[in-house]
Amino acid sequence: MKQKKYTNKEIAEMSISTLMKVINDPKVIESSRLNAKESLDEFIKEHYIKQNAFSPINTLSKCQKKSLIKLWVVFKNSKKTEGWVERYYSIDYPHERELFEDQELIETRLKNENIHFVKNFYGYNKPLTGYKKLYELAMNYYRQGRVLHMKFYLNTVYEQQENGEFMPKELYGWSIDNSHRNDQNCNNDSTGKIITMI
Repeated sequence: MKQKKYTNKEIAEMSISTLMKVINDPKVIESSRLNAKESLDEFIKEHYIKQNAFSPINTLSKCQKKSLIKLWVVFKNSKKTEGWVERYYSIDYPHERELFEDQELIETRLKNENIHFVKNFYGYNKPLTGYKKLYELAMNYYRQGRVLHMKFYLNTVYEQQENGEFMPKELYGWSIDNSHRNDQNCNNDSTGKIITMI
């Protein structure tokens, strides 16, 4: 299989979405991918930081249809054994929502990195902004011992289910195994066991 190669000039002229495609394309030779990664880092620094794009002032409100990430939580409820459901939607930066409009980019990253691309959106351990915030919220609820089930979804990417309905793509989720949890002391999360469903 012949690998693709890009010159420094070609890489310098690429848009942010094209750079992300090159970085995550295994058919591109390693040196071109590294050059594209350096160029992306510079692009983000110069273009977005200079324009104060990462300022909280510039974030877009959470929206049931436009937010990139959805968090679904089932909270414990002593009066309702199946718990009660709450949904949370991410607050995103404009350029992040713009990148998600590039269907080819998202499909490529899902194919190459699977669900982990939201955790490494800007590079290793540099998550998508809205995902990071919702993950912190989810962990806070878990540590408080309030959770029965949780799921994260790519809210703008839909998959057809067995029943024919289109639903947001599930990234991953987990449930608390109640047989290992002392509900009398639900603030002590050391008694809980997480069953991860990735």
